[in-house]
Amino acid sequence: MDISDNVHSLTLTYFMNPNHFQKYQSSGAIQCAQQEKEKQRIFYRRRIIQATKDLSRGKCMSEDLASMYNVYADKLIEYFRIMDRHDIMEASYKDISAQTKIDNKQEVISTEQQEQQDISILSVRPQKNSTASEAMERFVVREKKSVHSKADYPSIKNISLNEPALRNKGVDKRQKKKKKSN
Repeated sequence: MDISDNVHSLTLTYFMNPNHFQKYQSSGAIQCAQQEKEKQRIFYRRRIIQATKDLSRGKCMSEDLASMYNVYADKLIEYFRIMDRHDIMEASYKDISAQTKIDNKQEVISTEQQEQQDISILSVRPQKNSTASEAMERFVVREKKSVHSKADYPSIKNISLNEPALRNKGVDKRQKKKKKSN
């Protein structure tokens, strides 16, 4: 979308009478303009691609086109770097879901065992000859926990985005045209 189109649409939205604006929207003028632009893109597609190739090779048609191409190329590079970083991070964590399922299953088993142990302790009746402290010792379950547990903090990953494999990632391979022999 061109800057003038943005200004035009903002002007119509905020400075036009709301009743007239609704009529303008319902008339389809906006949709006609978008369809016209799409037709022009299709018509000039080959010239656009050729101009983009020329600009990428350093052939400058005009300063305005060169500056717009530089902004376009910078945004594409930024997008590709984000996607590559995302894919590399996803690949490094792809098997973590299987490990978390195993850990969750073990937690469920350990909680069930703890509940059964609590029920068995409560069902045991204290002996009449024992003192109160001995009876209390039978009900209390003491667990030893290590004081110093080593935490596993995530580390900063060094991702190399200049690998040769990332250079042609996502680029469609051309099929070589076979020459017709007479």
